[in-house]
Amino acid sequence: DQRIRELKTTGDYGVLEKAMKDYLADVVNTSVSIANIINDERIVNALTPENYTEDGPDFVQTKQFLEQAKSDIEQYKTEVLTLLTNEGAMSYIEDKNLDQYYIDLYKEIALSEDTAIEESNTELENSLDEMMKLLDVETQIINFLSENKDGWEIQGENIIFNNQTLQDQYNEYISQI
Repeated sequence: DQRIRELKTTGDYGVLEKAMKDYLADVVNTSVSIANIINDERIVNALTPENYTEDGPDFVQTKQFLEQAKSDIEQYKTEVLTLLTNEGAMSYIEDKNLDQYYIDLYKEIALSEDTAIEESNTELENSLDEMMKLLDVETQIINFLSENKDGWEIQGENIIFNNQTLQDQYNEYISQI
């Protein structure tokens, strides 16, 4: 972060450099924020017997975490996809009162008509949508367990249900993952 904020040029080139580095820093920081959420162990551990024992049967902390993770991913997804548009990139240079030469240079560096960027954006959006679906299913499972708190218990490393209907519903949710 320090290196990307350090300017090497002055004058109009310095203005151009600062706009480019601010843009890149925002893209990187938003991407890192997304990665931090996705890599949070609480996502993986939400559906473990340990979590069922520690936070169940009401799952207050797990519900709170999953809701916040979904909200944060949605927010960062919107931010990064906006940044990765031509308009998003250009918003960093448009009010700098630079000659067209510098604006064109910025466009050349920051923007690309390459379809690989569009494909990457689509892939990123699809990946984040898949993560949201996973979080939704986890939330459904946690809500199901919370709503049926008298219908299950943890025995060792297994969740045991009091009746087959609850077992079947739980297995249906798990199969969605």
